[in-house]
Amino acid sequence: MSWIYEHQRNWRIALLILIVLAFMGPWVFDRINVPAKYECTAPNIRLYGDFCGMPLPGFWVMLWTGINFSSIVIGLLTGEFAFSDRIRELLISPLLLLPLLPVFSTLLLILRGNTQRQQVFAIISWVLAISACLFISFQINPRQLLASWGLWIYILVGLCALIFEIIIIRQEKRKS
Repeated sequence: MSWIYEHQRNWRIALLILIVLAFMGPWVFDRINVPAKYECTAPNIRLYGDFCGMPLPGFWVMLWTGINFSSIVIGLLTGEFAFSDRIRELLISPLLLLPLLPVFSTLLLILRGNTQRQQVFAIISWVLAISACLFISFQINPRQLLASWGLWIYILVGLCALIFEIIIIRQEKRKS
């Protein structure tokens, strides 16, 4: 396991590349009304009844959520929206943005190296991001769950990153 510790920067870069790959894959599906007598053409999938699903990549979900969240906050500050009308979106949007947190924590570890505080922050960010992705997966229609491969790659990369960071922390404790 010392080879993991010796090449931790390279492993983190590989994890970051896999995160980008996961963000490019489908996470959710946008419903499109296509009557059942017509076929859903690839990459769309039949969800149910008269609806097909158009795959939306994770980066698009993050971008849309970030824009939506900022417009809600601005609307609340300017008085355009009532807090009670937008409380659901205000609470869910930050949860959907949590998968971006490990990108920043991993970049921080790559650029600045290891400190115990940064490693703990990375572990916490991975736990929060994996939890948010599992929350997203529980909201998905079962027919589109397997087709959401970007989300599943992200969860698997997150679990690998958690194990990796725990190994690094244990190696550092042994050395000191």
